[in-house]
Amino acid sequence: MRTSYLYYTFSLLLFLFSITSEINAYNLRQYSSQNGLSNSAILSLCQDNNGLMWIGTCDGLNIFDGTTPRLYKPTNSHIGFSGNIIGNIMETEEDVLWIQTNYGLDRLDTKLQISKSFTEFKDKNYMAKSRDNDLFIVKDDGYIYYYQPEKQLFQKLEVPQIRIIHYHRQKQYSMGIHFE
Repeated sequence: MRTSYLYYTFSLLLFLFSITSEINAYNLRQYSSQNGLSNSAILSLCQDNNGLMWIGTCDGLNIFDGTTPRLYKPTNSHIGFSGNIIGNIMETEEDVLWIQTNYGLDRLDTKLQISKSFTEFKDKNYMAKSRDNDLFIVKDDGYIYYYQPEKQLFQKLEVPQIRIIHYHRQKQYSMGIHFE
């Protein structure tokens, strides 16, 4: 009887030890503009294929390598984004990020350090990508646009216009898309 009691006690201790070691495996840190972010108001996050975190704030694009966040500054000083408020970031193919700003949409090739702006996508747009990493935009005019990589431009798709309805409920904001 005493042996089975010791066995259960030992098993319980091992179980508790394994749980605590799992809990302690995670380390949470808080970062702000005091720790290297360009702004403490974070609007968007994206982790790329290389494991880097791209952080969009109210004052620029930041990159986080797991140790220190810093403002993204391309090696080519001629690269500029269409705006400084980064509302959305999406990776469609390796080393290519799409960045929605307050003044347009930017395609950033992080490897080649080349950026192209599409200012016709100013304001609030909805980005989505297919399983094949094709980029689609539902623009505020209610139409869907598809990015053609070979032409480096967007093509308006001939589909029925989408009516975008914004719902406001007790300080909560949600969006619904309806096809006409």
